Amino acid sequence: MSTKIKPVEPVGLSEIADRMGLHRQTPKQWHGRKLLPPPGPGTVSGAPWWDWAVIEAWAKETGRWSEPAEDTPEAG
Repeated sequence: MSTKIKPVEPVGLSEIADRMGLHRQTPKQWHGRKLLPPPGPGTVSGAPWWDWAVIEAWAKETGRWSEPAEDTPEAG
């Protein structure tokens, strides 16, 4: 019996903004207000990080997700 481990896709606040099509300040405000899920352990270049799958699921559950625009790589 094998267990599949889903790879973690670390993203910072600016990547969250880019992938969600948001102003860069929006995820920073969410983080400051403690609205985002808890970040992953440790930091990347001194900044917190999140697993993209966790952020995407959180955004959909909280109504903050909208499908990427047609001209973004994620839409493809």
